[in-house]
Amino acid sequence: MPTTILDPQLSCTAAPDAPATWGRDALMALSASGRLDSLIVSDLHLGLRGSRSTDLLKLLQSLRFDRLILLGDILHDSRLRRLSGDDWALIAALRALRHRPGGPEVLPVSGNHDRPCGDLLGRLLDRPVAESVSWNHAGRRFLAVHGDLFDRFVTRHRRTASAVSAAFSFCQRRMSRHGRWPHVADQFHVRMTGLGRRMAEAALAHARLNDADVIFCGHTHQPYARSHAGGGPSTRPLTYLNTGAWLGVRPSLVTVARDGSARLHQFA
Repeated sequence: MPTTILDPQLSCTAAPDAPATWGRDALMALSASGRLDSLIVSDLHLGLRGSRSTDLLKLLQSLRFDRLILLGDILHDSRLRRLSGDDWALIAALRALRHRPGGPEVLPVSGNHDRPCGDLLGRLLDRPVAESVSWNHAGRRFLAVHGDLFDRFVTRHRRTASAVSAAFSFCQRRMSRHGRWPHVADQFHVRMTGLGRRMAEAALAHARLNDADVIFCGHTHQPYARSHAGGGPSTRPLTYLNTGAWLGVRPSLVTVARDGSARLHQFA
């Protein structure tokens, strides 16, 4: 199946409307060959009807990797009674990864939904929740942040953003049997407002200020890849990858391979 691979030696731009697509078999092969270093998943929104907790659990059980970054909005809110049995099974598995001898690092990052309940999330996962994660690998510096700090509406109008989030949650739970049409409406909003493009520009600037070669975000629920060839005092190419969301009909994630290449994967 076709895929976009952002090679560490190249500067390219992948169209956001044509994200990379890898099937399960291809991702399994990457893992089985020992070439999979990091798995980055964002916006699980556990507690919403459209969350794909069972599919993520099965995927994690099938793969071998050294690092798992949960890139924010892991929980939709602090109301644990809304978590399903499948959600709790995933949380238990994530805790077990933390304690498995020789197992991967599990690194949760806060998002705008779960930042208010960061202590609760930390207790659930038995891990402290960070604002960002950075690491060096294969001669490159990687930086992972949820991305809401690049969303001016969320940062400037927190109460209104919270009300919109509550309305989205209500539609997911009460007005959509499978939570699909609110997700489609959410994606339409992101495209119409240009949020994906604006976030990419702000994130690339943030990466440059923090001396990172690659920056990963979530938040928009839209898989997106963009690179900047550098210029001015810096000639290093910079790459932005939005993981999309592990939510809705086409969940997506990002991987980093042993050679430092970053891949964007979207599943049916």
